[in-house]
Amino acid sequence: MNPTRMLERSFAYSARFWIAVQNLGFVSAVRVFSSIRNGSKLQSIDALNRKVFYRGAADRGVMAHFFYPQTRIIDSATNPVRVIVDAGANIGIETIRMRHFHPQAKVLAIEADPGNFAVLTKNADEKVEALHCGVWSRETGLRVLPGDTNQGFSVRPVKSGETADIEAVPMRALLERLGREIDILKMDIEGSEFEVFSSDTGWADHVKVFIIECPDNDHPGATQKIFHTLGHLPLDAFVSGENLVLIRRDTGWKVESTPYL
Repeated sequence: MNPTRMLERSFAYSARFWIAVQNLGFVSAVRVFSSIRNGSKLQSIDALNRKVFYRGAADRGVMAHFFYPQTRIIDSATNPVRVIVDAGANIGIETIRMRHFHPQAKVLAIEADPGNFAVLTKNADEKVEALHCGVWSRETGLRVLPGDTNQGFSVRPVKSGETADIEAVPMRALLERLGREIDILKMDIEGSEFEVFSSDTGWADHVKVFIIECPDNDHPGATQKIFHTLGHLPLDAFVSGENLVLIRRDTGWKVESTPYL
């Protein structure tokens, strides 16, 4: 390998490790860096005064969230975040981050894949309600489709004669379950955003912050559909890491990318 390239990789590796140390502590950072290289056995690290569960290399992608600065919503004492929906929570790593930043908030964490959901329930606490279902525009049965990794599962409606793997829950029903408003909606549902933002979208008027990975690789046109649906709202847009963040102007809230949990 080219010496310059080797030096660049060494610096990048060191930078990621340093961020993991800030997030997890030295011992847990070493354990994660070592364990995500192989194996899929359920294990845990001590971080944030709790145990964080994951499956070794099988959860390499989501555990890598600890290696890079991630999105944080800065609220205020007079207007705190109280309700969070983590749609596409996977094993709950971002759920844990949001719980840390907003310890008084109620969190609804939603995951479609049964394997991911089993780990999510271990990472949930008394403030987190975990739901094994999929988010869709209407109530229907869904099939869960495997992806290349444990981050890549997607869903589709059942066809005639098929048995559903899970049930779909529309955002309208989630809003009714939680009350009148959702303060933070983090959505990473592998292209199903296109469907969710296509019809029955009145719920969107009651969300203060949207955190969305641009899903066009999974469903072309999804990002355009999101902007079309939200275009009438007074939202300011920001890019934070891999996320598109839309914040209602009247909240006074801000966003930052931070390595600190």
